[in-house]
Amino acid sequence: MATSELDSEVEFRRRALQLGVSSTNIDSLIASGFKTFGQYAFSVPYQPGSADESPLVDMLTSSLSGEPDAGQLACLRRLFWEAHGLAVRDLRLRQEHGSDSEQTVIYVRPELCTSRAQETLQVKQAKTFALGSDGQLRITAKGDDLECSTAGEWKLRMALQRKSLAMDLAGLASFQVSEAWHTYLFTVREREVPKNMRPVTLQQILDADKRLWVLLAEEVRGKIVARPGANPTCDAVI
Repeated sequence: MATSELDSEVEFRRRALQLGVSSTNIDSLIASGFKTFGQYAFSVPYQPGSADESPLVDMLTSSLSGEPDAGQLACLRRLFWEAHGLAVRDLRLRQEHGSDSEQTVIYVRPELCTSRAQETLQVKQAKTFALGSDGQLRITAKGDDLECSTAGEWKLRMALQRKSLAMDLAGLASFQVSEAWHTYLFTVREREVPKNMRPVTLQQILDADKRLWVLLAEEVRGKIVARPGANPTCDAVI
């Protein structure tokens, strides 16, 4: 929301008029190249609250071909403060919800890969608001994550298969590549156990899968970009 408003020429003119800036002065600002809040906020090396606001006044005098009267100066000053506030808020949102955090992958526990039947039967969750990486306000579900049982080899295998489907739908890794990895893990369990050695446990399979995603996250950080027709980014790395 902050970014779209910061760079909107229409919103800049609308808010300026709403604050009492005359149409003539708005046109003069736009003619000088200050068409948006973002451009106006960085028009001079002056920060709201500083004792010396002469840089702002000098810029306005030059842009408006004359120093504005007290009333117009007050309106233009308020517009500048709002522009600066929007710029600061936009920067803060980018830092707190930076897109870099969405350009990598994280490990998803098999217990979270529930079946469609479980999702259908779950109790309706409450809705809440959350900020996305772009600063947009979105409605999301609020509540504890639904989990499925992974007790036993069969249930764990089905959970991992659903995870493969989810990765494929998300465009992170193809179903074939993910399933090839999961099949390999369970094939290892079927190998003949050397004398005096113990068979591979389900916990070791989970640990190996988790380790793969830790290494995967390091390799693809900042590279998760969806391109139509391109192979999923994680396929080659897996």
